[in-house]
Amino acid sequence: MGVYIRQHLAKYGIEAAADLWDPAHTALSLSRQNSLLAVASGKADIGAIDCLTWHILQNLLPEQVAQTHIAGYSPQMPGPPLVTMLSDGCDRRAHLEAAIQAAFADTDISAQMKTLGITGYISGDCDRYNDFQACVI
Repeated sequence: MGVYIRQHLAKYGIEAAADLWDPAHTALSLSRQNSLLAVASGKADIGAIDCLTWHILQNLLPEQVAQTHIAGYSPQMPGPPLVTMLSDGCDRRAHLEAAIQAAFADTDISAQMKTLGITGYISGDCDRYNDFQACVI
């Protein structure tokens, strides 16, 4: 990808670093917040932050967010999955799913979740979520 971007920028007279997207020069930030801080401080040219985390960071770190710009985004897809070790058909899992649904029905909890950008929950199985892997693999 780095070669393509360097070639495209060269068409406009912009010289990109030779190591752009070179795995040997790619830093692993270990968190989306660290990615934001690295880009905002100029330590990184680009970072990947999902839309839910971006929404949270806009509220938590508005000064750093203001120093960055959205360069592009992927197709819309469900948020990160909630995972459990409990299998389908397990009574405990049914109780867990009922508790999550009840939490979203509670006006106080629902309001708190909305401040994080979470507005709903869909119960489902792994196969349903796996349908979206084509967007990321």
